[in-house]
Amino acid sequence: MRKTRRKFAKGITLVELLMGVIVSLIVLFTAALLLVSGHKGWASTYKYAYGNIQVNALETMIAFGKTGRMSNKSEYVLYNYDGSTFDGPVLPSDPTNPVEVVTGNAIEFRYWDEDLKDSFMDTDVTGNAFALFYVDDEVLKVDRGKVDMSTGNKLPASSTQILAENVQSLEFSHTTNNAEGDGNGCIKMDLALYDPQEDRGIHVKTATLMRNVWP
Repeated sequence: MRKTRRKFAKGITLVELLMGVIVSLIVLFTAALLLVSGHKGWASTYKYAYGNIQVNALETMIAFGKTGRMSNKSEYVLYNYDGSTFDGPVLPSDPTNPVEVVTGNAIEFRYWDEDLKDSFMDTDVTGNAFALFYVDDEVLKVDRGKVDMSTGNKLPASSTQILAENVQSLEFSHTTNNAEGDGNGCIKMDLALYDPQEDRGIHVKTATLMRNVWP
């Protein structure tokens, strides 16, 4: 009697097929988790860097620094603003010892916003424009307008720019060096902002060195 060998067809079994499918699903699931996690991380980083609170802080620093650089060193005034009245200038508490760090929550700069004219050479003329930084109902604003050069008085503001919202606190400070309260040429700003949507705050501390626009 002849013995015959059974020949099995080449292929994969059902168990092997199921194992392959399971392994593939695990790989795909892991890759999906990594993609989702990476996307969330990127979105969070982007939101942190370009969220409203970050943009507000940057715009405030730019506006404050640029205005300070344009301004007349001897013509800035610190005020205390209560929502309706600007009380100032803020002076040292002891006039006999005027070197003191004084603070206020509003500041006004005088500066030039036009090309040089003969009238600007008058030493009594300290600027033809003003910029007033203050907080009104948790909104940081800057009023800009012209100055009557014959009297030195401010004219009504021609524009108001909103720099930041949800302001928690704002403080301007300088070190006085004479009985009139004139400062040492450095104005510091300490600003605290809060973002209710992201439930986070940010602290902005910066300074501007004042200088005259004319050498």
